Amino acid sequence: MTWESNDGFKVKTARATCCSKNIVYILVDCSTNEVLYVGQTCQRLNHRLVGNRSKNSWMKNPNYFIVPVQGAPEAVKKIDLEQVLIQELKPLKNKQRDYFWWNCKSNYSNATNQNS
Repeated sequence: MTWESNDGFKVKTARATCCSKNIVYILVDCSTNEVLYVGQTCQRLNHRLVGNRSKNSWMKNPNYFIVPVQGAPEAVKKIDLEQVLIQELKPLKNKQRDYFWWNCKSNYSNATNQNS
């Protein structure tokens, strides 16, 4: 299954539950399909989101859905996949977006933009 951004960027989705760990995920606004946040977690997904909700007022009203991203190829690390997605999707709430300029020329984008 895939999810497509408003800009036509396609992401293969993974199966995930509240107990899923070690995943990269995208939070998407339910009404506009705008990307709000791209993150990763090594703890359970529900614990990560509870932590985020306590720190971020915009997350308290759950008007978003979660897109768990299918794992990248073996050679691509989770942090690299997360940063490529941040660079490509330009989420509204990721503060670190501008710090990862090197991913603009990265080969990792081929691993994430998979047309189906």
